[in-house]
Amino acid sequence: MEFEKIIAEHPDLKAFSSHQIVPPIPNNGLRVFPIVFLRHPIDRLKSAYLFEWKKQLGLEAPKGTLQEYVLSKFEKRRANAIEEFHVMTLANKGYEGRRPSSSLTDEQLLSNAKSFIDTVPFYGIVERFDESLKRLDYFLKMEFPEFCPKVIELNVTQDRSKDIDERVSRIQAELGADLYEEVLDRNKLDLQLYSYALDNFYSIPQATP
Repeated sequence: MEFEKIIAEHPDLKAFSSHQIVPPIPNNGLRVFPIVFLRHPIDRLKSAYLFEWKKQLGLEAPKGTLQEYVLSKFEKRRANAIEEFHVMTLANKGYEGRRPSSSLTDEQLLSNAKSFIDTVPFYGIVERFDESLKRLDYFLKMEFPEFCPKVIELNVTQDRSKDIDERVSRIQAELGADLYEEVLDRNKLDLQLYSYALDNFYSIPQATP
């Protein structure tokens, strides 16, 4: 409801970007084109650590280890930025809050999140970024013919030259076996959603050359 009000008050603006925007999509006679990207949950965890405990604080090195960061976040179950983040965001269906109902089971939460990405015309995958941009261009071109996607790297905290398997292996080594298993367990819904999104990514209409 708040987002609908913001759109209505700024009819001249064409795009909004925020970490606070969550489903459902405004439906009060507005034409909205959601742009949603999913990222590998474990790789995202490392990025959140480097941003919160280093870049955001203006430090040359993180203020603590990755283990310490994860343990501090896990003190509050599912109320942090590294635990089931995508599912707890995309599963929301009500306008009254930013989080889904606490009465939903894990199966219902995952189902809601899958349903959301099934119904949006476009979603991107960070690990398929170049291809995602081509599809975003295809998705928006009819309504915004002047749209021209460009890659501008900002707030980059990790070496993206390494493939995702290597980055995850390094994170596993940093966390240690026991904590890594806890991370997997506390992101099992996000990992399932990510796998589902990858499997369905190639069913999105291909952009023409």
